[in-house]
Amino acid sequence: MKYQKGFILPLLLIIITFLFAGGGTYLFTQKKQENPPTPGNVASSQATSTVQAETTSSLIYKGGDSEYRKANGGILFNGVKIVDADAKTFQVVGLAEFEKNQIEEKARQENQTINYSKDDIHAFYNGVLISGADAKTFDFIYTGAFYQEYAKDKNHVYYKGDIIVGADPHTFKSLARHTYVYPGTGPYGVDGQHAFFGTEIIQGADVQTLDAWSTGTPGYAKDKNRVYFEGKVVPGADPKTFNFPGWDGA
Repeated sequence: MKYQKGFILPLLLIIITFLFAGGGTYLFTQKKQENPPTPGNVASSQATSTVQAETTSSLIYKGGDSEYRKANGGILFNGVKIVDADAKTFQVVGLAEFEKNQIEEKARQENQTINYSKDDIHAFYNGVLISGADAKTFDFIYTGAFYQEYAKDKNHVYYKGDIIVGADPHTFKSLARHTYVYPGTGPYGVDGQHAFFGTEIIQGADVQTLDAWSTGTPGYAKDKNRVYFEGKVVPGADPKTFNFPGWDGA
């Protein structure tokens, strides 16, 4: 009997200790799980972060038909990523020149389309890579026009991003002198030996006297011998008496 009493007391102490420990663990677990994160909340938070990352961008330039932005470590032209563009060295070609010299009056300058851009290695036209262009020497050629179409590097002259075969970058100049060059008409240019309409050589044109205007009806030019429309000779037109349609003498 004495043995049973001695055994019951330690057994009761063990049971009480176990119940106390178990209850404490249960309370701690319940406390920890009072406000558990729900899968829906986690997914919503992650989606919000993703949207913010995707939409984070900074404007580089916006005008006319061109918009350049930095976004997610890359460059966008009109919302489309410029493949191969290095965001760290990227620049809109001619932007500083426009701002410095106030080439257009304020209202027009705000709408100036700038087509060319580059980084330390590549050059682009409307966001498309210009294959083989030398980025270090690449620059636009000021035409006095609203649309920027001509550019050059140490090796080539470009019109809308295409190489003008045979054009000398050291002597080439645009003949577009008026405020506007109408899109798609192809402005005129000359170097020391040839005259050009867009990327095409105008055979037989006199480079010393060729003159072009883009007012009124665009596409006309003349030299001492002929009148041209979009680079083609106008039959029967006398350059001495010919006036450009719509020309006001400006």
